[in-house]
Amino acid sequence: MREIRSQSETENNLILNPPEHISIGDTIQISDSLLNNGIYTVTDISEKGMLVSERLIDCKKNLVTKVYYPDDVVEGVVNLLKWDIYSRDKTGIQSEKLSRHSVSYFNLDSENSVMGYPYSLMGFLKPYMKARF
Repeated sequence: MREIRSQSETENNLILNPPEHISIGDTIQISDSLLNNGIYTVTDISEKGMLVSERLIDCKKNLVTKVYYPDDVVEGVVNLLKWDIYSRDKTGIQSEKLSRHSVSYFNLDSENSVMGYPYSLMGFLKPYMKARF
C-alpha cells in the first residue's frame, strides 16, 4: 500500500516520524536504506517513534512503507503451505498399490510445476505478475 509511506530516520532502534495509519502488528517494509532494508512487524508505537520486531541500525534515510497482503494472496499462500504439509512427501511417487487398493498421485514435472509447486496452486499470483520485456 504505497499511500502509507514516509522517509524516516532510525535512531536508538526506533523509527522516528513513522507514517500515519500504522498500528501495532502491521507489517512494514524498509527500502532505499543503506543499512535496514527488509520486512518488519511493528511491535510498539509511542511519541518517541515506532519499534519493530528486529534491531535497526541508526540511519538517516529509510523509506518506510506499510505492506498490505490482499485476501487472495493470503489464501494462496495458505494453500501452498497446506500442500507442503500434506503432499510434499508424495512427490516423485506416481502410484501405490496394496492388495486391492490403488492410489495415483499427481505427477510433478517441469511441465506442470512452478518453483516446486503444482502449477494449479500458483494461479493466484497471475494478477500480480509484472510483464518483463
